[in-house]
Amino acid sequence: MNPFEHIISQAVDKLSDNYEVPKTKSLFQRNNILIPLEHVSAQFREPIYNINPLGGGDNFVYLINNFWVFRVPKNYAAKQANQSEQILLEELSKKVKSTSIPHYTFWDHKTGIGGYQEIPGIALSKLFNKFNDSQKMDLAHDLARALSEIHSVSVKKNSFLQNHEPTAHEFFRRLRVALSYPSIFSHEESRMLNIALQKAEIFMKTPIFSPVVLHSDLHADNIIIDSKKNHLNGIIDFSDARIGAPIVDFCKIYRVSPSLAENAARKYAQIRNLDESLFLQGCRAWACVWHAAQVAHNQNSDSFQTRKRLIRAARVLKYLLTAST
Repeated sequence: MNPFEHIISQAVDKLSDNYEVPKTKSLFQRNNILIPLEHVSAQFREPIYNINPLGGGDNFVYLINNFWVFRVPKNYAAKQANQSEQILLEELSKKVKSTSIPHYTFWDHKTGIGGYQEIPGIALSKLFNKFNDSQKMDLAHDLARALSEIHSVSVKKNSFLQNHEPTAHEFFRRLRVALSYPSIFSHEESRMLNIALQKAEIFMKTPIFSPVVLHSDLHADNIIIDSKKNHLNGIIDFSDARIGAPIVDFCKIYRVSPSLAENAARKYAQIRNLDESLFLQGCRAWACVWHAAQVAHNQNSDSFQTRKRLIRAARVLKYLLTAST
């Protein structure tokens, strides 16, 4: 076994723990992890001395030589999403100036493998609770500016992106089904959720929420913070980008902090000269539908990670239902 294969073996062993990849004697049988990494290594002008698996959803994500982030798709759908992301990022680089986004210096369309210099910083999920009120407000404003820039990218030039509307309708459907079972939500909760559902459906078609290019997966691990200055340093992972209503991009920020999401929404509305009150109502309505559908859909799951997400969603939902009264 050469040194590179040894590093690969260690990386695969770690990934086996994270992704429950079957452990076999042959590296080539482990979801073909060795093959794409060998392909990655061929592009380097320097020797690979370190590979650290970072996790990832639809991609195997590696930090190579403590400097390069490489994303290797796990399936064909992920490969297509990565290809769309690469095209989108070229357009985003012309618009997003207030923070950093990935800039792929290596890209292979055949495999969907991409590599970019790591954006320095730490995920918001690991830092937010240490922020004081002033830092949280500054972050809300930074997120508003960044989202405003992302949403200013031409929809026509990125018409290849999937439309978010089918996803929204699926969440509407899930919530309607859940509301037909009184054991999931109380009578008062069901009444308020029905109102939120009706509002969200209207807001999705209101001109103030006309379609934009969405990040569509703006959770705390995709928001990178400068740990020394405690400000926004980057937004990563645009592989789930969609075309849809701008309120969608504020939804997952509620899981970090409702006040962060709503302060960002208010500032965003000011930047884009929108009706602040109406925009905030739209954010709350969609977030309410999304989190309620999550609670209903995952309530019987035995997965530890799913249960953690369920608890976060329930807490957000409690806030939203209270805020709506």
